[in-house]
Amino acid sequence: MLEKGDIIRLTGGMKLLCDGVILKGKLKYLNFHDFRVVDSICYGWDRAFIASQGTRLKSGADILEGEAIFMIENPIE
Repeated sequence: MLEKGDIIRLTGGMKLLCDGVILKGKLKYLNFHDFRVVDSICYGWDRAFIASQGTRLKSGADILEGEAIFMIENPIE
């Protein structure tokens, strides 16, 4: 069970099931620390965007590409 403050790794193909914030992320083919995600619940659009350190994501976000270290802020109970 995930708890508030837990740190997890997100990878492409996952669907996020809790709210939280990106601590660090990267795309394989780029040298900066971002990754691609669709978060229509939080941001209101269905287009992918590059998320980076400090981006908050809501439950239901789709991780498209890359990987990130993510801190849980609101786990599912």
